[in-house]
Amino acid sequence: MTTTIAVANRKGGVAKTTTAVTIATWLAAHDRHVVLLDLDAQGHAAAYLGMEPTGSVFRVLVGGGNTLKELAPWNEHGRLSVLRGDRTTADAKTLITVKGLPLHKSLRPLFDPLKQPGVDYIIVDCAPAEDPTSMAILFNADYVLCPVELEYLALDGLRQLAANIAELRADHHAKTTLLGIVPQMFETRSNEHNRHLKLLAETYGPLVYPPIG
Repeated sequence: MTTTIAVANRKGGVAKTTTAVTIATWLAAHDRHVVLLDLDAQGHAAAYLGMEPTGSVFRVLVGGGNTLKELAPWNEHGRLSVLRGDRTTADAKTLITVKGLPLHKSLRPLFDPLKQPGVDYIIVDCAPAEDPTSMAILFNADYVLCPVELEYLALDGLRQLAANIAELRADHHAKTTLLGIVPQMFETRSNEHNRHLKLLAETYGPLVYPPIG
């Protein structure tokens, strides 16, 4: 059974790509077959892995491309494959929004071919946006992992994301679950960071992972 994990925060610059790539490569190193979806138009996930960003996401979502044929293996072991994005990913999201397809249909060409025996995990590097495509990504995810910087805007991005998940579960019967919150760039001497970390723990309890410096 394939498990889909979206790495998301409505605020940019909180190490989403680093988190997504780290999880994907760790799982692959432990004999899991992983697909990394680079759904941020910056194409940073592919670049982080030393791969050239391409318009694979656009071709799948808009051009009728085959998801499996567009996957690029990261190394010779073949346990990690990447669906690469670039600036055309933003164009694809715009076109999908214009079509106005319901949440459960808009990204089926992307996700359905991957949910098969042989694919253990789909890791999604999400853009920091709140739009119909981003909501559809969350709808298709089993779990959402939220990296967060310990400052106001990133915490507000987490709040928005949690509200989106609650909306999907209440209004669209999604099974999406917040897997955890990963505090990033933590400075032990910062009063602000310690105050926000305490607030996170009080609000989200065991969902808050140990902070990363």
